[in-house]
Amino acid sequence: MSSSSRRHGGHHRAEPPSHPPAPSEPRDWAALPQDILITVFLKLGPREIMLGAEFVCTTWRRVAVGEALLWRRIDMGIDTISVFHPATRAMARATLDRSAGQCEAF
Repeated sequence: MSSSSRRHGGHHRAEPPSHPPAPSEPRDWAALPQDILITVFLKLGPREIMLGAEFVCTTWRRVAVGEALLWRRIDMGIDTISVFHPATRAMARATLDRSAGQCEAF
């Protein structure tokens, strides 16, 4: 038995890769197909879309503002007190505008 076999208990170890894995290509999130983007936005709430997702890039904003399907069911997740806050009321009006008359539930 060789000395290296005795040191490692007779088991052969796999050699570590000689090259580090290549970095992955950067993703172009603006290039997502619109139907996939809509599916993702439907998982978000109106607040998350209006206060975050629509500011990612012009493509995402165009979908967030122009796709009435996203605004058929609007749950702002607000309490009674914040309903009277001017910013909350403005956001609620904007969601209704975006629904283009297709809002089914608010």
